[in-house]
Amino acid sequence: RYWIVDNSLNPEGLAQNNFLKVAGVKYIVLPADQGSTQYFENPYAFDRAYVVHEAVSVPSDEEAVEILKDDTFDPAQSVIITGDVSSTGAGSGTGTGRSTESAIESYTALKHGFSVTADLTEPGYVVLTENMVPFWHAAVDGNPVTIHKAYGTFMTVECPAGKHEISFSFR
Repeated sequence: RYWIVDNSLNPEGLAQNNFLKVAGVKYIVLPADQGSTQYFENPYAFDRAYVVHEAVSVPSDEEAVEILKDDTFDPAQSVIITGDVSSTGAGSGTGTGRSTESAIESYTALKHGFSVTADLTEPGYVVLTENMVPFWHAAVDGNPVTIHKAYGTFMTVECPAGKHEISFSFR
């Protein structure tokens, strides 16, 4: 919407495209003159897994996408979750959004899933930009947890403050 103008890349527009950010689109290939291509690096792309401390709850994936379209929404501060998460306490609206001190320490792709080590300064959400389907299961420190749908397609789990091992397994 903002990142292509007259068939050319608008680098400033990348900063406004929340879809490319949360999907982790790090490289963009566009056609150039006479059959050649141009490659661009997107400096705004999020990592495959990241931490936020706020959540916006919406009743449908369509509403999640509508919020994500709004360039005033900052996905680095809040995750958009389809469904109710109000009873949990994590990301209840009193946090600070994306903390520079909370971090993903490691991310490993496994044969049937992913392993993430996260260190959170306060309760929040670990977001994994992998499409959510019914066969995913997650655990925090070996304890099963609910996977919430993030941004209408990806996955997120609630995580307490502290250092934790989060596993996402596909069974």
